[in-house]
Amino acid sequence: MPQLLPVLERDGLPFGGALHSYSGSAEQVPAFEALGLHFAFAGPVTWPGARKPLLAARAVAPERLLLETDAPDQVPRPHRGRCEPAHLAGIAAALAGALGWTVAEVGDRTTANARALFTRGRPVGATP
Repeated sequence: MPQLLPVLERDGLPFGGALHSYSGSAEQVPAFEALGLHFAFAGPVTWPGARKPLLAARAVAPERLLLETDAPDQVPRPHRGRCEPAHLAGIAAALAGALGWTVAEVGDRTTANARALFTRGRPVGATP
């Protein structure tokens, strides 16, 4: 992560983006947010002793928070094997506990964030 920030600051990001399976620190969050980036959290937020990813998630502005299961080596606990979309529920529950939100609030917020990011303001299903 330390090498990524200077490159992004130099080259810019015209459409924003998402940091896949964010593993940086809470202290790095403001600089990445200033570039318009979103933060996707995966299985590590569910792991025993998870501290760094939960601290980072708490530092992210609610409108920049995303969930994911696209990191094949980061299966949420208690699952084993490969990640599946069904595992999002466990990731949402871990984030809800860390943020003091309900699972429904995490689901609603991250769904709205994903729609806003990946449709760039177009209604879902609209053609570009």
